[in-house]
Amino acid sequence: MLKPGPVGAVFQSGGSLGNWMKGAAERGVGFSYAISSGNEVSLDVVDYMSFLIDDADTKIIVLMVEGIRRPKTFLETAARALEKDKPIIVVKLGRSEMGKRQAISHTGSLAGDDEVFSAACDRYGMVRCHSLEDLTEMTLAFLPGRRPRGGRAAIVVNSGGMKGILLDHIEEVGIELATLSDASNAALRPLIPDDLVVENPLECGVAGFGNENTFAEIVRIHAEDDGVDLLAIHGELPRFGEKRNPDLLKNISRSIDKPVVAHARSTYSLMEESRVFQEASEIPHLQGIKATLRALNGLGAYGHRRRMGIPGIPAADGKPEDLEGAVWQRQLAACGLTTPQEAVADTPADAAARAGEMGFPVVLKIQSPEVVHKTEVGGVVLGLDSADRVEQAGAELLAKGPAGSKLLVQEMVGGTEVILGARVDPQYGPFVMVGLGGIFVEVLKDVALRLLPVTTEDAQAMLRELKGYKILEGVRGQKPRDVEALVRAITGISDLFAAHRAHLSDLEVNPLIVKEAGGGVAAVDVRLVSHR
Repeated sequence: MLKPGPVGAVFQSGGSLGNWMKGAAERGVGFSYAISSGNEVSLDVVDYMSFLIDDADTKIIVLMVEGIRRPKTFLETAARALEKDKPIIVVKLGRSEMGKRQAISHTGSLAGDDEVFSAACDRYGMVRCHSLEDLTEMTLAFLPGRRPRGGRAAIVVNSGGMKGILLDHIEEVGIELATLSDASNAALRPLIPDDLVVENPLECGVAGFGNENTFAEIVRIHAEDDGVDLLAIHGELPRFGEKRNPDLLKNISRSIDKPVVAHARSTYSLMEESRVFQEASEIPHLQGIKATLRALNGLGAYGHRRRMGIPGIPAADGKPEDLEGAVWQRQLAACGLTTPQEAVADTPADAAARAGEMGFPVVLKIQSPEVVHKTEVGGVVLGLDSADRVEQAGAELLAKGPAGSKLLVQEMVGGTEVILGARVDPQYGPFVMVGLGGIFVEVLKDVALRLLPVTTEDAQAMLRELKGYKILEGVRGQKPRDVEALVRAITGISDLFAAHRAHLSDLEVNPLIVKEAGGGVAAVDVRLVSHR
């Protein structure tokens, strides 16, 4: 039998709703409302969300959705939930790209519906889960109602094996580990065995975990450290008639004001004594290492968005006439999107002359309104180191290009290739995308997105999300790239596109060359696509 509680559930699948609620109820979750929105011929998920936001008994809203019929109202409703501190935890099905649409820009083809939906969740404080199993753990983590300032997590375990499993998954999940102060580390040192290292995650050993007073002191030290936003401590619920006093955990919970969860290294079935203990301990008990880490991330992201709020998009006050010529070049440079030296030539001989003035080596490109992706038609020749080679390559490019084509001569710039784009999503509005690898990003799909406006903090987080981020830090003897300049370029394209989004559907820099640290970036190919 389901018990009453603070969770309101809205699923676009009645069967999935019933199945999930049974499992969540077994774990100790109580419900205010359970709603299957069905085929939504009248009311839709947004209507039910709005009702639950206004319901005094509902503190957490969980959703399982296949699609959103009214995306603008959906986001407005999510903003209202954030303002009233009612977390929305959502599972979205159908991670296909929106219609797998044919898009002129790489940005449009790489950023599908699923990626943009995740960016919308991030901006509006919704916590996204990719499975019903994660939905259960995330819901439990939010039940106590405590909100962290951010996502800096401290983790305390009792075994080296569990710490090893944690370390294997921390980088994969992307959890932000808290850095404890020297004073905290000094206070922890005498509380754990001498052969164990004082670090986060902390293995406190049998000496620390087996002594209730010592364990409580270890947790208190972590909780009172200003560098810690939330805590996870090892703990499993009693089963098979095991008798344990929940007062230790209850006292720990009541002595701190930061979110704290207990976690086990694997899943297990609960019994009645398990649920009674969990409720009495006042600490949610999560199951599985990766699910626990994702729950910590969800708590941290929600706390951060609650603190920062939802930024408004700047006015679209850019002028169409400013998108060309010297004015446009000055705008790009002002936003950190500096371009290499370049010149347009009508003939191969003219191209060779311009290259000589610029200095070798150079890049030669076909230039025509009919050629959008130059590399796909063989319209780019790299590393031309003499006037003769430029003239020969220029003749070959013009021969296979459309009538009226010209030649673009550009200085050769070395560094790491990045794609940077901005576009208007038809459902969720304008966004910025960044990815590593030039044309290879299409195969790896290693991209990160944020809705506009993109702040410096957003841009830094986007880069850290990339699987290839280590390339920017310097690998295999290569020097670190100018990440600071790349961050400036990301915020710059956000500002530019925000100003000109009324008459642009896409703004893309591909490639953006990131030079060595201190060298800046070079916007090698900037492409504008006007609304059609």
